[in-house]
Amino acid sequence: MSEAMTERQLQQPTSVRLPADMKRDLRIMAAIHEQTLSDEIVIRLRRSLSEEKQQEAAGGEFGDQAPAAGNENAAFERGAV
Repeated sequence: MSEAMTERQLQQPTSVRLPADMKRDLRIMAAIHEQTLSDEIVIRLRRSLSEEKQQEAAGGEFGDQAPAAGNENAAFERGAV
């Protein structure tokens, strides 16, 4: 893989079903921030994941709980992803 590849080229398409009102709100926020809907979603997910990691590191809400069975984040938390 070339070092010249951009972050966008490294992204993988993912389909997600969103409630109509949520998609509308995200489109509005994307327009306000002058970015694509995809970029708005990625930024918000990154922020959410970062906040959750900070809470876990501080022993907060999620720090003392094991991932639930079937949790999609379990592999990520184990470092398998």
